[in-house]
Parts: sequence; C-alpha cells; structure tokens
Amino acid sequence: MVNVTTVSSYKWPSGTDYAVAILSTPVAEIADRIGCELQFWNEDGLGPASGAALKLPSGRIVVLRELKHAQDHFSQRGPDVLADAEDAASSGPDDILKELFQALDFDSEVEWKADASLLRRGWEEIKERRDSG
Repeated sequence: MVNVTTVSSYKWPSGTDYAVAILSTPVAEIADRIGCELQFWNEDGLGPASGAALKLPSGRIVVLRELKHAQDHFSQRGPDVLADAEDAASSGPDDILKELFQALDFDSEVEWKADASLLRRGWEEIKERRDSG
C-alpha cells in the first residue's frame, strides 16, 4: 500500500538539497503507480524538468526530479532523489531510499547512490561557511 502524500510547495529546512540517488524507473511510471500528478517546470540552466515532492510517513520530504537534459545527454532513465541536505548528511542515502521504497510499496533499481561520507563532509563545509559568514 502506497503511503505518501504529494506536497505542492516546500522549502528545505537547511536551505538546500542534496541528490542522494538516481533511480532507473522513469518518474512518469512512478507517478502512475502511486497515483500522483506530475509537476512540470524549468530548472535554471538545465531546462525542462518533471517530478513530484513527496511526504514520507516520517514527515521527511523527498523530491523526485527528472531532467530532460540528463536523459538526452547522460542516458539517465529515472529521476534524481533529492532530500534536505542536513537530513541527507545525518541519515545517509540508504535510510532515505529504504523509507522511500517502503512508502511507495515498490523497489526501483538505483543507477547511482551518493556516498554518505561525502554528504556529511559537504554539509559540514556548508555549516562552517554559514557560521563564519
């Protein structure tokens, strides 16, 4: 049973997001499976995008974002999974993907997954810059 709700507007608590993974299932197929409406927009510098913001049972928000540029130039088959940078750094991609797949009630092949240690290091650098600025 699918256990997500779509979110129409959201601001990342940390102020930024991290890509934690790239799925191989196209975002339109995911939307059809879970019965959610896709959103369409232009991503600055990258062109057309489609996807959905999903609220998971824990309250965590993830955005599934598929870029036409990535499909056309990098043969990317599915969406990026975006999460709040601080959450991604503290929880790691495995926990986020586990909750996402459980909430969606299906698994997708993962084309790429972020390195948890790099997410943590990147978040620490962002915090240091903010604290010193």
